[in-house]
Amino acid sequence: MPADDHPPPAKAPKQHARVAAELIARIEDGRYPLDTLLPTEHQLSAEFGLSRQTIREALRQLADRGLVTRQPGVGTRVARRSAGRHYTYSIGSAAELEHYADSARLVIDRMGLVEATPELAQRLGCAEGSTWHHIEGLRIRKLDGVPLGLSEIYLRAWFPGVEAHLRQLVGAIHVMLAREYDFHVEDFRQEARAVLLGKAEALRLDSRPKGPAMEVVRRYHDRDGRLVLRGRIVYPADRFSTSMHFRRTPVR
Repeated sequence: MPADDHPPPAKAPKQHARVAAELIARIEDGRYPLDTLLPTEHQLSAEFGLSRQTIREALRQLADRGLVTRQPGVGTRVARRSAGRHYTYSIGSAAELEHYADSARLVIDRMGLVEATPELAQRLGCAEGSTWHHIEGLRIRKLDGVPLGLSEIYLRAWFPGVEAHLRQLVGAIHVMLAREYDFHVEDFRQEARAVLLGKAEALRLDSRPKGPAMEVVRRYHDRDGRLVLRGRIVYPADRFSTSMHFRRTPVR
């Protein structure tokens, strides 16, 4: 058997788990406070005497539990102190949105083609009669199947065979479009508002009727400003948050 076909030694996952458990303990007891950065991979590698790949896997486990968010060029930030069954995704950047999509699988309930009625065309900002894929489903956490949000998606009917990719989707739809069709969105906009869960929504989301929730609408446009993808998702209030980071521009 070639050397690179051998499975990793059994101790490797134990090392990942040991580091992850220690970092979780430090987060839960406040040694790493909320909204602060963890030590770098290099620092943790030196502290634990392990490879950066092992440290990276441990940090990935923390991110999958919703305890931290990871952003290239910035670091690993503490997002939550407890890794309970229900946890909040904190999204403040496109990179964090893609990580969320990677860790929260879309389970499709219904999918079909629709033509834009006058009402739908107004809502989407498209021409009447244009054709769209209409998808409804549930976002669930891949780690343990916890329901996170109810999704409704409109996608331009420009991409042959996209239904198969959607049913096997891993990650964000716009990332799949770039990978499979070399189609890149140029603009992304997000709106969020507080709503109350309806009875049917609460049942699907294992939450309580009329409980607080957040409705998030995301719109993706092409280089000509045309809407390509619109997603609407409703999250129970304890499972999602959004953040913004502003930087002052010096006056010249």
